[in-house]
Amino acid sequence: MTTSHTPPPLPLPAPEGHTPAVAKTAPPIEMPAALRPWQRWLTWLSPEQILATGDLLQRLQAALGAFRGPQQRGEHEPNGIDELRRRGPYHRLLLSEWALADAAPDEFLRRASSGEHLFLSPRRETRKADARIVAVFDAGPAQLGAPRLAQIALWILLARRAEEAGLSFGWGTSAEPGVLHAADSPQALKDFLARRTLAHAGTKAADAWRTALAADRRAPGECWRIGAATEAADADHASANDPRTFTHRVDIRREWLGALAVRIAGPGGRRDVALPLPPTGAAAKLLRGHFAFEVVTAPDRDAGADRMSLRQPPLIGPGGQRIAVPLLDENVALIYTLPQREGQAQTATRSMRWANGRDLLCAALSQKHFGGIIADPDHLHFWQLDGFRTRPRPPNEAFQTPPGQAHWLPCVWLNSGRKPHHLYVLDHAGHLLRWRGNHGHHVVESHESFDHDVIAIARADAERLIFLRCRPRTVELVLHHRLTDDIGRVLAHSPIARKPARAFLKGQAIRNGWCGAWCMPDPGADTSKGGSWSIFEIRSDSGVSAQRQVMVVANWRVCGLARMPDRHEYGLVALSPDRSRIALIAPSGQETLYAAGEPISTVSVGSDCDVIALITERRRLVTLSPGGQAPLRWDSNGEAIDAD
Repeated sequence: MTTSHTPPPLPLPAPEGHTPAVAKTAPPIEMPAALRPWQRWLTWLSPEQILATGDLLQRLQAALGAFRGPQQRGEHEPNGIDELRRRGPYHRLLLSEWALADAAPDEFLRRASSGEHLFLSPRRETRKADARIVAVFDAGPAQLGAPRLAQIALWILLARRAEEAGLSFGWGTSAEPGVLHAADSPQALKDFLARRTLAHAGTKAADAWRTALAADRRAPGECWRIGAATEAADADHASANDPRTFTHRVDIRREWLGALAVRIAGPGGRRDVALPLPPTGAAAKLLRGHFAFEVVTAPDRDAGADRMSLRQPPLIGPGGQRIAVPLLDENVALIYTLPQREGQAQTATRSMRWANGRDLLCAALSQKHFGGIIADPDHLHFWQLDGFRTRPRPPNEAFQTPPGQAHWLPCVWLNSGRKPHHLYVLDHAGHLLRWRGNHGHHVVESHESFDHDVIAIARADAERLIFLRCRPRTVELVLHHRLTDDIGRVLAHSPIARKPARAFLKGQAIRNGWCGAWCMPDPGADTSKGGSWSIFEIRSDSGVSAQRQVMVVANWRVCGLARMPDRHEYGLVALSPDRSRIALIAPSGQETLYAAGEPISTVSVGSDCDVIALITERRRLVTLSPGGQAPLRWDSNGEAIDAD
């Protein structure tokens, strides 16, 4: 019988007629006392999944009965010397004491009467029973969906049962006779959920497992067969003393009203349990293996392929469909296309190359195109941007772009509808510049200084720009349409004591405005010492609908905004001080989104989608979505890396 082991991982005024809600950060969820026996396994799950699974665990635990197999106990056997003691039998008396009896008999007798003699005390060890608990799960079509929830609960219960008895636990599936796996990591649970088959578990699979168990030299312990009720007599005629049979049988079926009916049969009798189904959202993510805490072991890849730049954050395109990442010391960017639904085949990675010896000043990514601005001392070359030609470079006081910059400048390319298309670029001094594309025979030669003291820009939709700008003691949220000559409409504003150093936007345009949120640190907040951030929510053009404050711990780096999974609130996407975790910090609490097996170098968050992209120090691109698909990974050659 083979065993497979998985390594343990590793102050706002209210708009007229409306009062916004203000919330403070709540501490992370604490494990309820009733669920603490299974805390080791439940900590892998999200709070919603913990509560959903906890009810199943408690109901099934009461029906499992007492453990009747061999314990990890036996006779105490001596194994070497433990210590010296003042009492003991004289055949364990130290030789030095016997030497004293020959040299000074009176002193020997005095020490004996006073209890001063020293005796050897042997070390005793308990003989351990070489046994384990085995569980064989039916992974066929009869157990897909809701019955798998009961199987997950039994998987955790039996792993805990074995731990309490001092035994090992091995699980397998009916389709793989004799192959057992450990239950010691989140990946082990993912593997359990991934082992699905379209073949029904019949008598042949049961006989094959009996043969494999009979060939195992270990003590039989408990052998559980868990699945659909196809052979009820199998458990009734099983003998607990026969290693060729299963000692316990669990039948799981779904009732017409949606509940689960579970029948547990074993040496202690038969018990029936009715299990109500947990909420659909939490259950669906659990069945897909989308946990709250993703632990990834760094893949062992050829270091010669590590060409991905660690300085430039990934560029996420509209809707999160494509991501661009430049390569190190090369004028090349790789364009990764993300699958739009789970199970869809991944599209081949494309590469885009620009002229050697030139650096991209800014880059724009659309659904079909990737381009940018290449600068020289006197000109700006619009590369791969349809309708734009080489233009004179603005003077330094109007367009501040220090040489050798580590990041591309933020820019938005509005290239939908009739021409001319527009390109907006935000420089290091907060100058927002606009270039209009050529239209027919009309050639535009210069730039436009569109606005100033701008702290964040984002694409609202294909023809509108959303941005934050500072004005005396206030921050304004502005929505601009490219076909209008004015700056745009001020959708909302909030007072500030001074200009914030950073700000992030998140949302999408709607017919009459924009729906989303923006965030910025509160006055006096110091990222090295921690402090509060404010999240301002807005719906349409009715002004700020809510302001919420979130406390950020010292040295956590805020990277953007995202929606909390299954909740109608926004949270801060932040990188931990040791650069090993990505967390979502919201007013209701903090949730770990991703934990890497290697340090994370840089992070990007989509402004109009839930996609988060990061690059690790081993130069791997990882994309994830809160509450969405499992993480996707690519290497620097554009090749997909398996999930875990």
